[in-house]
Amino acid sequence: MMLIIGWEGTAQRITWIRARSINDWERVLGMAGNTQMGIFVQVCSEWSQICMNMNNIVLRDRQLVTEINKRFIPVQIDGDSDFGQLWIKYYALPGYPVHLFMNAKENILIRLNGAQDRETMLASVRRASVLITLYPQLQSGFIAGSLSMKGFNELLQIETDNNGIEASRPIFEEYKKKFGNQLLTDSNGLRWISTFGLDLDDSLFTEIIKKSSLYKAEKTFRYEDFLNASLNLNLRKAVQDSSEMHLSNIVVRLLPLIAKDSIQERKLGFKTKKLFYYDTYNAEKFYQTLEEEYADSSAESKRRDYIQTANELMETRTTLPWANITVKILREAIAIKDDMNARIGLAGALTLAKEFDQAVQQLNLARQMTNDSFFRAEIDNMIQRVRQIQLQNQQ
Repeated sequence: MMLIIGWEGTAQRITWIRARSINDWERVLGMAGNTQMGIFVQVCSEWSQICMNMNNIVLRDRQLVTEINKRFIPVQIDGDSDFGQLWIKYYALPGYPVHLFMNAKENILIRLNGAQDRETMLASVRRASVLITLYPQLQSGFIAGSLSMKGFNELLQIETDNNGIEASRPIFEEYKKKFGNQLLTDSNGLRWISTFGLDLDDSLFTEIIKKSSLYKAEKTFRYEDFLNASLNLNLRKAVQDSSEMHLSNIVVRLLPLIAKDSIQERKLGFKTKKLFYYDTYNAEKFYQTLEEEYADSSAESKRRDYIQTANELMETRTTLPWANITVKILREAIAIKDDMNARIGLAGALTLAKEFDQAVQQLNLARQMTNDSFFRAEIDNMIQRVRQIQLQNQQ
C-alpha cells in the first residue's frame, strides 16, 4: 500500500528542472537535443497567486503531468531572479506566468500567457508534441513551395512568435501570392491579413475597403489593426523608395480610413510626413512640415513642441544638415519665450553645427540669466568643452 501511495504522489508531480543561469539553460538544450524531446518552460514567481494555482491545481492533473513528463523536459524559471529577468527580456515576454513549449533549437512552438485551465494546457501539450516534428517539415515545405493553406498558417504562427511580424513577412507574401483571393474567405487568411497589412496597390486591399462592412463583421479580421498595419507597411515602402508620390498616396487614400475626423486626419498626416522625412534624412522637408503643423498652434504649445522636437533630434540626428535644422527650431522657440535652458540647448545645436563661436555666445547669454553660482560654474564647464571640441575640429 505504501509503495502505491508513493508512486501515486510522484506521478502527480512534474519533474521540474530549475534553471538559474545560462549554464543551466544550455544543459537543458543539450538534453533536449540528445533525447529529441521538447522543452516545457514555466516562467513564474513565488508570490504570484496565479502561479500557485497553476502549480497546485492545474499542473497536478494526473494526465497532464504524465504527458508533460513523457514528452517534454519541464523547466521552471523564477521571473524575479536576475536570470529570469534576462530571459524575459530576451524572449520579449509580457510578464508571468508564461508557459512556453519549445524545441531544442529554442524555437517557441506555443506560447501561453497568464492563467490557463486544464483543457487548454492538455491540448497545448499534445499540439506542441506534434509541432516538434512538424515544424522542420513546414520549413522544408515552404522552401519547396508545397505548403498548403493550413501549413502556412502553422508556419506563420511559429515564425511570428519567434521572429516577429517583419521578419516573417516574406512567408506571408508567399502565402498571399500562392492563394490570393482565397485568403478573403478563410478565417486564418483574414487573421494574417489584419496582422501584416497590405500594399495600397494590392487588389486584396481594394476588395477589403470596397466591402469593409462585410469584413468588419468577420470575427478573425481586425479591421483597425489591418489599417494600422497597412499604414506601417506602406510607409516603410515609401521610405525605402524615397517616394513622395507613395507618401502622398498614403495621405490621400489611407489616412482618411484610419482617422475618426478631419482633425485627427490632419494630425496623422503631419505625423506620417515627419516620419517619412525623418527616415529619408530630408532635414529641410522635415522642418517645413513641422512649421506647417504648428502654424495655428498657440505660442506656448508651439514652443513646447519645438523644444521637445529639438531635444529628440539632438539625440538621434547629429549630422550637419540636421544640426542646422535643430538650430532653426530652437531659435523659433527662443523667439517665443527666452530662457536659460533654451539658450543652453541652442548652444548644443550650434556645437553640432560646428558654429562654435556662436555656441559660446549663447552660453554666455545663458550665464547672464542666472545668479546661481552652481549653474554659472556648469555653464563655464560647457564653454570649456565647446572650445575643446572646436580645437579638435581644427586639428
